[in-house]
Order: sequence, then structure tokens, then C-alpha cells
Amino acid sequence: MHDFFDAAARGDLDKFHDLVLGSFYAYDGGKRWEGDSLMRALIEWHRQGMKLAWSINDPEVHVDCDMAWITYLNRGQMQKPGDAAPTPTNWLESVALQRQGNGWKLAFLHSTRMEAAPATAKSESGFDQAQIAAALAAAPPSIAAGATVIARDASGAKTVLRQGNNGWICHPPYPDGDPEPRPACTDENGQAFFKAFGAGQPPDPAKPGYSYMLQGGSGWSNTDPMAEKLPPDRKDYIHIPPHFMILDAKMANESGLPLHDPDPDTHFPFVMFGGTPYAILIIPVQ
Repeated sequence: MHDFFDAAARGDLDKFHDLVLGSFYAYDGGKRWEGDSLMRALIEWHRQGMKLAWSINDPEVHVDCDMAWITYLNRGQMQKPGDAAPTPTNWLESVALQRQGNGWKLAFLHSTRMEAAPATAKSESGFDQAQIAAALAAAPPSIAAGATVIARDASGAKTVLRQGNNGWICHPPYPDGDPEPRPACTDENGQAFFKAFGAGQPPDPAKPGYSYMLQGGSGWSNTDPMAEKLPPDRKDYIHIPPHFMILDAKMANESGLPLHDPDPDTHFPFVMFGGTPYAILIIPVQ
């Protein structure tokens, strides 16, 4: 499902066709979508400036011979053109899959948008509890349970949505920055690593940091830490499945993995920004 949402986020019809049956259809927004018509609608919405972010939560998987179905809560955000900030949005979704050779393909998707939470269900800061849940989905439950949650608005101002007690900070998907906004949870040393990165200073090599992105992630470049858009020699950005990051340039640069690979296989451990003070060792997880 992560691959499906990655394809939807970047409007990749070829990848979409690899993941679904030729007879695929979907129920979404009160109508039936045949084949790739839903994907083409998403591509058009993105072209018009709409920003969408999704994260899979509480999946329940059932398998019966060559058929499977999954139900889950899709916590995300929606920002329409002209909106000052994204709106937390939840969908209840289910998919049916059919075994094809050694893999599975989607046969059907049903998505129902949930009603917005009443004002009394929002946190004291005025943000929907959905933002907190989306942020915490980035980390294992043992870490999420005590993590602080911080959100950032369109102006860059930060708001603490929930105070934690274990030193970890989680944030919901930001609408800017990475090509595919996803939540992340980072420990104290990791926060110092990213603070130094933002200031253009080398992080403290004696304090390795750690970060989880269990909803996946992305990057404009695997070799240039300062890239803020797609390099002219690339047709696509870096797509990263759910993963764990070791924020330690010394360890990453001495890992024995390629340090300057512009297009790594992100389903295996790899180094991002190799050979720089901001080198990161990225380890995919299931």
C-alpha cells in the first residue's frame, strides 16, 4: 500500500499500472472510478496546486488463498490552492487484492472521508487530534507513547500539540520541504543534527542521532544535502519506504556502502549525502 500511495503522490501511472489489476476500480468521493481515472484526477488536482499527504494506521490484514483484504485508517492532510495551512483529514479505507505470481495486485479500493472532529475534540492548541495521531504514526508504539508532538504552520511557527517525556519529538507531515510530506520522529541528538544542518554547521560527531519514518519518506537528491528541487539531470526524486535513520556522518561514511549513488535501491540499506558532514545511514524496515 505504501507503493500505491507513493505512485499516487507523484502521479506515476506506470507504477500504478504495475500495482493494480487491469479490472481495478475504486469507490471514492461518492462515485465509482474505473481503471486509472482516479489517478488521472489526482494528477490534475496536483497540477492545480492541491497538496495531499497520507499515512496508513491500524491496518488489519486478512488472507484467504489467492485473495486478501486490508482495512485501515488513513490519516493525512489536504491543502487546497489558496488555503493558508493544510487541513487534517481522515479516511476509512479498505482494499481487496488478488495474488499474481509471487506478489499481489489491487483489485478494488473503497475510501470514505470521515467527518471532521468537533471543536471539543481538538487539542488545547486548537489543532485537530488527527495531527497528533499522524505524527505518532512515524514511530514504534514504545517511542510514540512518550514523544512530544510539534506542528508547524505555513509561516514556519511551531506549536506543541502534546508534551512528552522521553526526549523524542514527532511532527506531522509538513506541506513543504520534501517532495512527499511524511511524518517523522527524532531523538534529542537527531534534533541537534537537523538543527546544525539547517544552520549550515557540521553536526557534533560525538553525538549520533536516530530518527524513524515508518510512513516512508522522500528526497530531492541522494547526493546533494542542499537540493530543494529536482536536479535538472533527474526525472524523479528519491522514494524511500518505511525506514530508520542513523544520523551519524562518521558511521555512514565508513559503512562500506556507496557514498555517491544518485539513484540507490532504497529497499536496502543505503547512505544519503555520503561524503558530507550530513551523511545519513538509512535502513528500511518492515
